[in-house]
Amino acid sequence: MAEHLGRNAGIAGAVLAAVTTAGLATAKGVAIRDRRRTGTSKQAALVAAALTDPSDAIHHQLTLRDGASIHVVERGSADAGTIVLLHGVTLSTRVWHHALDALGDDLRTVAIDWRGHGRSVAGDLGYGLEILADDLAEVLEQLDIKGAVVVGHSMGGMALMRFCGDHRTVFEKRVSALMFLSTACADVAVSTIPSALRGAIKAIGSRNFIARRASWTLPGDLGYSMVRVTFGEKPQAVWVEHARHIVAEMDPDATAASVIPLLTHDATAVLSTISVPTMVVVGTADRVTPVRQARKIASRIPDSELIEMEGAGHMIMLERQSRFHSLVRVLAAQAQDQPKESAAQ
Repeated sequence: MAEHLGRNAGIAGAVLAAVTTAGLATAKGVAIRDRRRTGTSKQAALVAAALTDPSDAIHHQLTLRDGASIHVVERGSADAGTIVLLHGVTLSTRVWHHALDALGDDLRTVAIDWRGHGRSVAGDLGYGLEILADDLAEVLEQLDIKGAVVVGHSMGGMALMRFCGDHRTVFEKRVSALMFLSTACADVAVSTIPSALRGAIKAIGSRNFIARRASWTLPGDLGYSMVRVTFGEKPQAVWVEHARHIVAEMDPDATAASVIPLLTHDATAVLSTISVPTMVVVGTADRVTPVRQARKIASRIPDSELIEMEGAGHMIMLERQSRFHSLVRVLAAQAQDQPKESAAQ
């Protein structure tokens, strides 16, 4: 019986790893075509590997309440405002390379490695969206960040929703505007995982089988294709390679422990309480958190602005860099213009 369950766990893990990144259906030919259009595989990989933090960035290693060590990188002055960037599951601050470079010229741009991601280490409390929300509150407090525009991508957006509900005092004191980027407020599993597999996950009850069979870390076209399906139409091969390198650095146990809580995420009730300027941004070709998810979020946040980027996928910060940066600047300007008493309502 145990052996049979183990086999089922292996099968479910393989399938879940695929659907978590929107499926293994992308053909090898797509990877080859992408790379031929934008450079050879070796060239793309070399450029992606070189995309590290800007040389003038400042690094912090913060110790949180449960002993977690959280890495934060920042660049720029707060004179024109502060931007806080929260990445998605299996990513890291490295995914914000271009934002730190472009926005950090005149805005204080702060990127956080979630626990278990990048250069951060989990503490005794482990993982979960409510724990990430607590982490965000602590980081904002320790760095004394005020008037921030907080951008939450994918899992980062989900944790941001929890933060808005669980930490109202910190939110009102330190946040002036929000961007929910390629994320969801509920029904994550319904969007991306077949019902039969959801039942298998509950029956097996293991958090380790997800990442153990993940293929996105493999070199060559299979690993590339696994990450490629999180992008939209005609992505640059170097950006796909960049994302794959980041994902490959993630510890498999931390991956599994971070993914499982997303399947039961539901922060719908929190959204109606948000009263700061808010953008909800999504790509029309996003297979991970589809457009309907963004529309649901926007419909529940009073006076929010919904922006749908034609042809973009889940990785907008890489696929539509200039557009993304311009939207963040618009929010930063709105946050600066907003009366403090209005922001704290």
